[in-house]
Amino acid sequence: KDIEKSQLYPNATKDSKGRLRVGAAIGVGDEAIARADMLIDAGVDVLDLVKVGRLDFEAPNLCAFPCLRLAYEAIGLPGGMCAFSAANEIAVDAFLSERIRFTDIDRVIEHTLKTVNLAEPSNLKEVQDLDSTARDIAGVYLTELTG
Repeated sequence: KDIEKSQLYPNATKDSKGRLRVGAAIGVGDEAIARADMLIDAGVDVLDLVKVGRLDFEAPNLCAFPCLRLAYEAIGLPGGMCAFSAANEIAVDAFLSERIRFTDIDRVIEHTLKTVNLAEPSNLKEVQDLDSTARDIAGVYLTELTG
């Protein structure tokens, strides 16, 4: 498998024997410290981006990541990121509270962006008003989603 993957990913980092290196995400919070300790105990090296020397990125799959697609769209709209962020916070809170599914987050954001009257805020009060309106719209839509 390493030979096949080496051909697919010729720029992947390899150890001194030519084997592909893998990464491990440890997350955040109290459990992350325990995971980090286990990785250190197992002899895992720390990722040194300078030693890697090269990172390659591919275009993200915007169908697979609809919130990223919506963020890209919101960047181009006047006041879009303000409304996006407000709706995202409301939707993520509802998900974490188990009121909606993970796959409903983008629906809340998209509905909010399509519904709110977007305009580029020119002062703090306008930012706060747009944020508040977007949160209200997202909240009403959540009520409709959850019945």
